Amino acid sequence: LIPPYHIRFRSSYLLSGLVIVTVYAQLMSLIGGVGLICNIILLIVCIVLMRVYREPLSADMAQAFRELERTRSLPVYLFIILFMAYGTSHGIMHYDSDLYHAQAIHWIESYGVAPGLGNLHNRLAYNSAGMVLSALYSFSFMGRSLHTVSGYCAMLLGLQLVPLKSLADRGYPILADFVRMAGLYYLFSIFPELVSPSTDTCVLSLFLVTLILWLELTAKRERSFVPQALLSLFAVFLMTVKLSVAPLVLLFIRPAARLIRRRRGRAFLPILYCILAGVVIVAPFIIRNVVLSGYLIYPFPALDIFSFDWKIPHGVAAYDAAEIRAYGRGGTDAALAQAPLSAWVGAWFERMPAAYRLPFILDAAAAPFVLITAVVTAAIGFRRYISMGKRKRDDTRILRISEWRLIRLGDLMFFIMVLYAMLLFWFLTAPLPRYGGVIIWSIAAVLVGRLLMLAGEYITRVRAGRAMAKGALSAGQVILLLVLIYGAYRVVYAIWTDMPRMEPRFLEVQQDYGTYETAYRELDTGEDGESLRIYYPVEGDRAGYEPFPSTPADRAYRVELRGSSFRKGFRAVDQ
Repeated sequence: LIPPYHIRFRSSYLLSGLVIVTVYAQLMSLIGGVGLICNIILLIVCIVLMRVYREPLSADMAQAFRELERTRSLPVYLFIILFMAYGTSHGIMHYDSDLYHAQAIHWIESYGVAPGLGNLHNRLAYNSAGMVLSALYSFSFMGRSLHTVSGYCAMLLGLQLVPLKSLADRGYPILADFVRMAGLYYLFSIFPELVSPSTDTCVLSLFLVTLILWLELTAKRERSFVPQALLSLFAVFLMTVKLSVAPLVLLFIRPAARLIRRRRGRAFLPILYCILAGVVIVAPFIIRNVVLSGYLIYPFPALDIFSFDWKIPHGVAAYDAAEIRAYGRGGTDAALAQAPLSAWVGAWFERMPAAYRLPFILDAAAAPFVLITAVVTAAIGFRRYISMGKRKRDDTRILRISEWRLIRLGDLMFFIMVLYAMLLFWFLTAPLPRYGGVIIWSIAAVLVGRLLMLAGEYITRVRAGRAMAKGALSAGQVILLLVLIYGAYRVVYAIWTDMPRMEPRFLEVQQDYGTYETAYRELDTGEDGESLRIYYPVEGDRAGYEPFPSTPADRAYRVELRGSSFRKGFRAVDQ
């Protein structure tokens, strides 16, 4: 019999639920609008599952409350939830939200997916699973489209910061704590814009959650294949939210390699199950891409394998891809996408905010040393594996240091190399700090944290160091005190600066999207002289959520309807 698997983190329920409902919403979007019916079906399924599993659910809930009471963490969790809810209720609406996020969500609410929608405007082809999730929980059928997913994802990251309080009892930090501190800084930096349905906020918050949980599993010497495999699948899900984190799926290499080493031929089936699960997660995302744009992934015209009549013209897709790359490099001229490194990196670095510049220099300077260490560690590990032959292979550590304080060097090098792969991918595609600046902070946090922990370990092993530390605060207590001071300051500062934007009504209803003056153009349906209106802003390029459908500019003349309704989609008109 297979022994029952015990969940390592309670946050796993929240993350797994996020993946399941998002995949469900994407599948439903292929049929029709994501609205009332989708929510009713989901609610019925949840009620049935709660009924079937009521006893284990009740026992687990009781245990969770006992743990909260024992650790006295409930007030902290409640504060984080309420603080993030306050930030999500109102704030600064991101420019892109009124530019196209709102309209993309409105399309998903109304029609699910429309063939060739990217022909109406290319930004509407920027498919993201996060947008579909926003549509599912917008509850637009109640008269107002909410946008709370960014705040929810930020809350999940905020809940991962609570274990920092254990620094006082533990007396020393673990590597995950340094990523938590980077997460704390990130949360305050995005707090004013939590009201926006931005995919960047969602994916980067969950990216940090993934790093924290992975480091905790590694520090605990987790030997089970399942936890890290599930986190790897979560990384696959994050890729469907934002392609900028795609290299994170490389995390799966580590648990798969360990399983193959331990089980040999019996490792095939578990790995196959994971691959199939990954396909299930990615499939609706890919299908939506094809329907929206005619490409497997848009805008990557190299993956041009279809010839649907609604496909965005190859030249348009290529120009769009170049424009995104150029914008990430700090320019607006698409020609910058093909320019050599020397032509843009200097100006790009000068425009980089100071909060990213120093960590980026640290990451770049440490890269050669990390690469050499990774190669040497891999060579030593491979030689050790070969020399052991058929003897029992244990988990001997290269550095024999206190449990929890430092993870194995091989695990650390693998983890950092994945982060560097993400940094390189971000740098070569669209290196805008908003898209992947958190990767810079994560690498710096891990590297600095490792050095500080090595130094602390050395000091505690020296008798003089122990004598000096007697009667003084431990390293963990000092770090926790600094974190609390910083957190209290940023909370007060966030509320103080938010006061001009705060209105009492936001305690009851969420701040709505922006409203703009629009004009319209009519598209002929070809049936009895009927026509459908496409709206566009009179000034600027933002139209908000209403009127619908609208585009950032008057471009309706470039498309024609594929049928008598918007649901049938659009095809490009030859110019």
